[in-house]
Amino acid sequence: MDSLYEAEDYRTWMRERYEERKRIQPNFSYRFMAMRLEMDAGQLVKILQGKLHLVPQKIPAVAKLFGLDPRSERFLEALVRFSKATGTQEISRRWDEIQSLREVQSRELEQDQYEFYSTWLPTAVRGVLSLGEPDQTPKAIGNRIVPRTDAPEVERALELLERLGLATREPGGGWTLAHKHIRTGDLWRQKTVRQFQADTMRLATDALETIPAKRRDISTLTLTLAEKDLPLLKERVAEFRRDLVRLAEESDPADSVYQVNVQVFPMTSETSRARRKGGAT
Repeated sequence: MDSLYEAEDYRTWMRERYEERKRIQPNFSYRFMAMRLEMDAGQLVKILQGKLHLVPQKIPAVAKLFGLDPRSERFLEALVRFSKATGTQEISRRWDEIQSLREVQSRELEQDQYEFYSTWLPTAVRGVLSLGEPDQTPKAIGNRIVPRTDAPEVERALELLERLGLATREPGGGWTLAHKHIRTGDLWRQKTVRQFQADTMRLATDALETIPAKRRDISTLTLTLAEKDLPLLKERVAEFRRDLVRLAEESDPADSVYQVNVQVFPMTSETSRARRKGGAT
């Protein structure tokens, strides 16, 4: 499959094509490419760095520069629209548009990935399977999940796990869990896992009312720190997540599934000093 049809961010694809052309033609500079696209060289650099988006009017010029056929040009245009999409409905609609232009084999896998991340249930079902309990019928799994889930919904989640190779159905009706992860690009995670995260945060809100305090721990912490220390804060959070993964790996025998949400977000607007620093190149 052409690398364009494997791309999730058109700007990454453009940068890779530029680097390929540069290796073949040493005089193929940013300035030369910008001239061919009839745009400012500085603007082009920011597009290739992922800081700006390509305006739709320039798509035909990009297609001509890199020798795209009409179908590939339409796909490039769909990628541009997807990258600019905001909101769950628009993201889903733009992603469906991309899939309609992709080859069938790729489309089936990507759609399954989208379904996996668009709801919390497949993750919960996979967690229950990992416990290795003797009754792995959809009804039993649904009764084990909080909130309790109907068997048909669980069956659909099991079929999805099977299609993705994350679980294998045994002749006797049980399941074998594959130790395999779904891997997606950064842009895909950013735009689709958002729905999964929103769903799990709603579950956490429900847990305040439905789960006894002895079976949960929901706490909050408000900090004041310098904007420049945010990367350090994120790294501490990442280290905490790694510690929890190690704890889960060492917990034997596991008999429950827990969802851990960690959120870091500002409660104040950005300072002018931080904005200036963030806009620097």
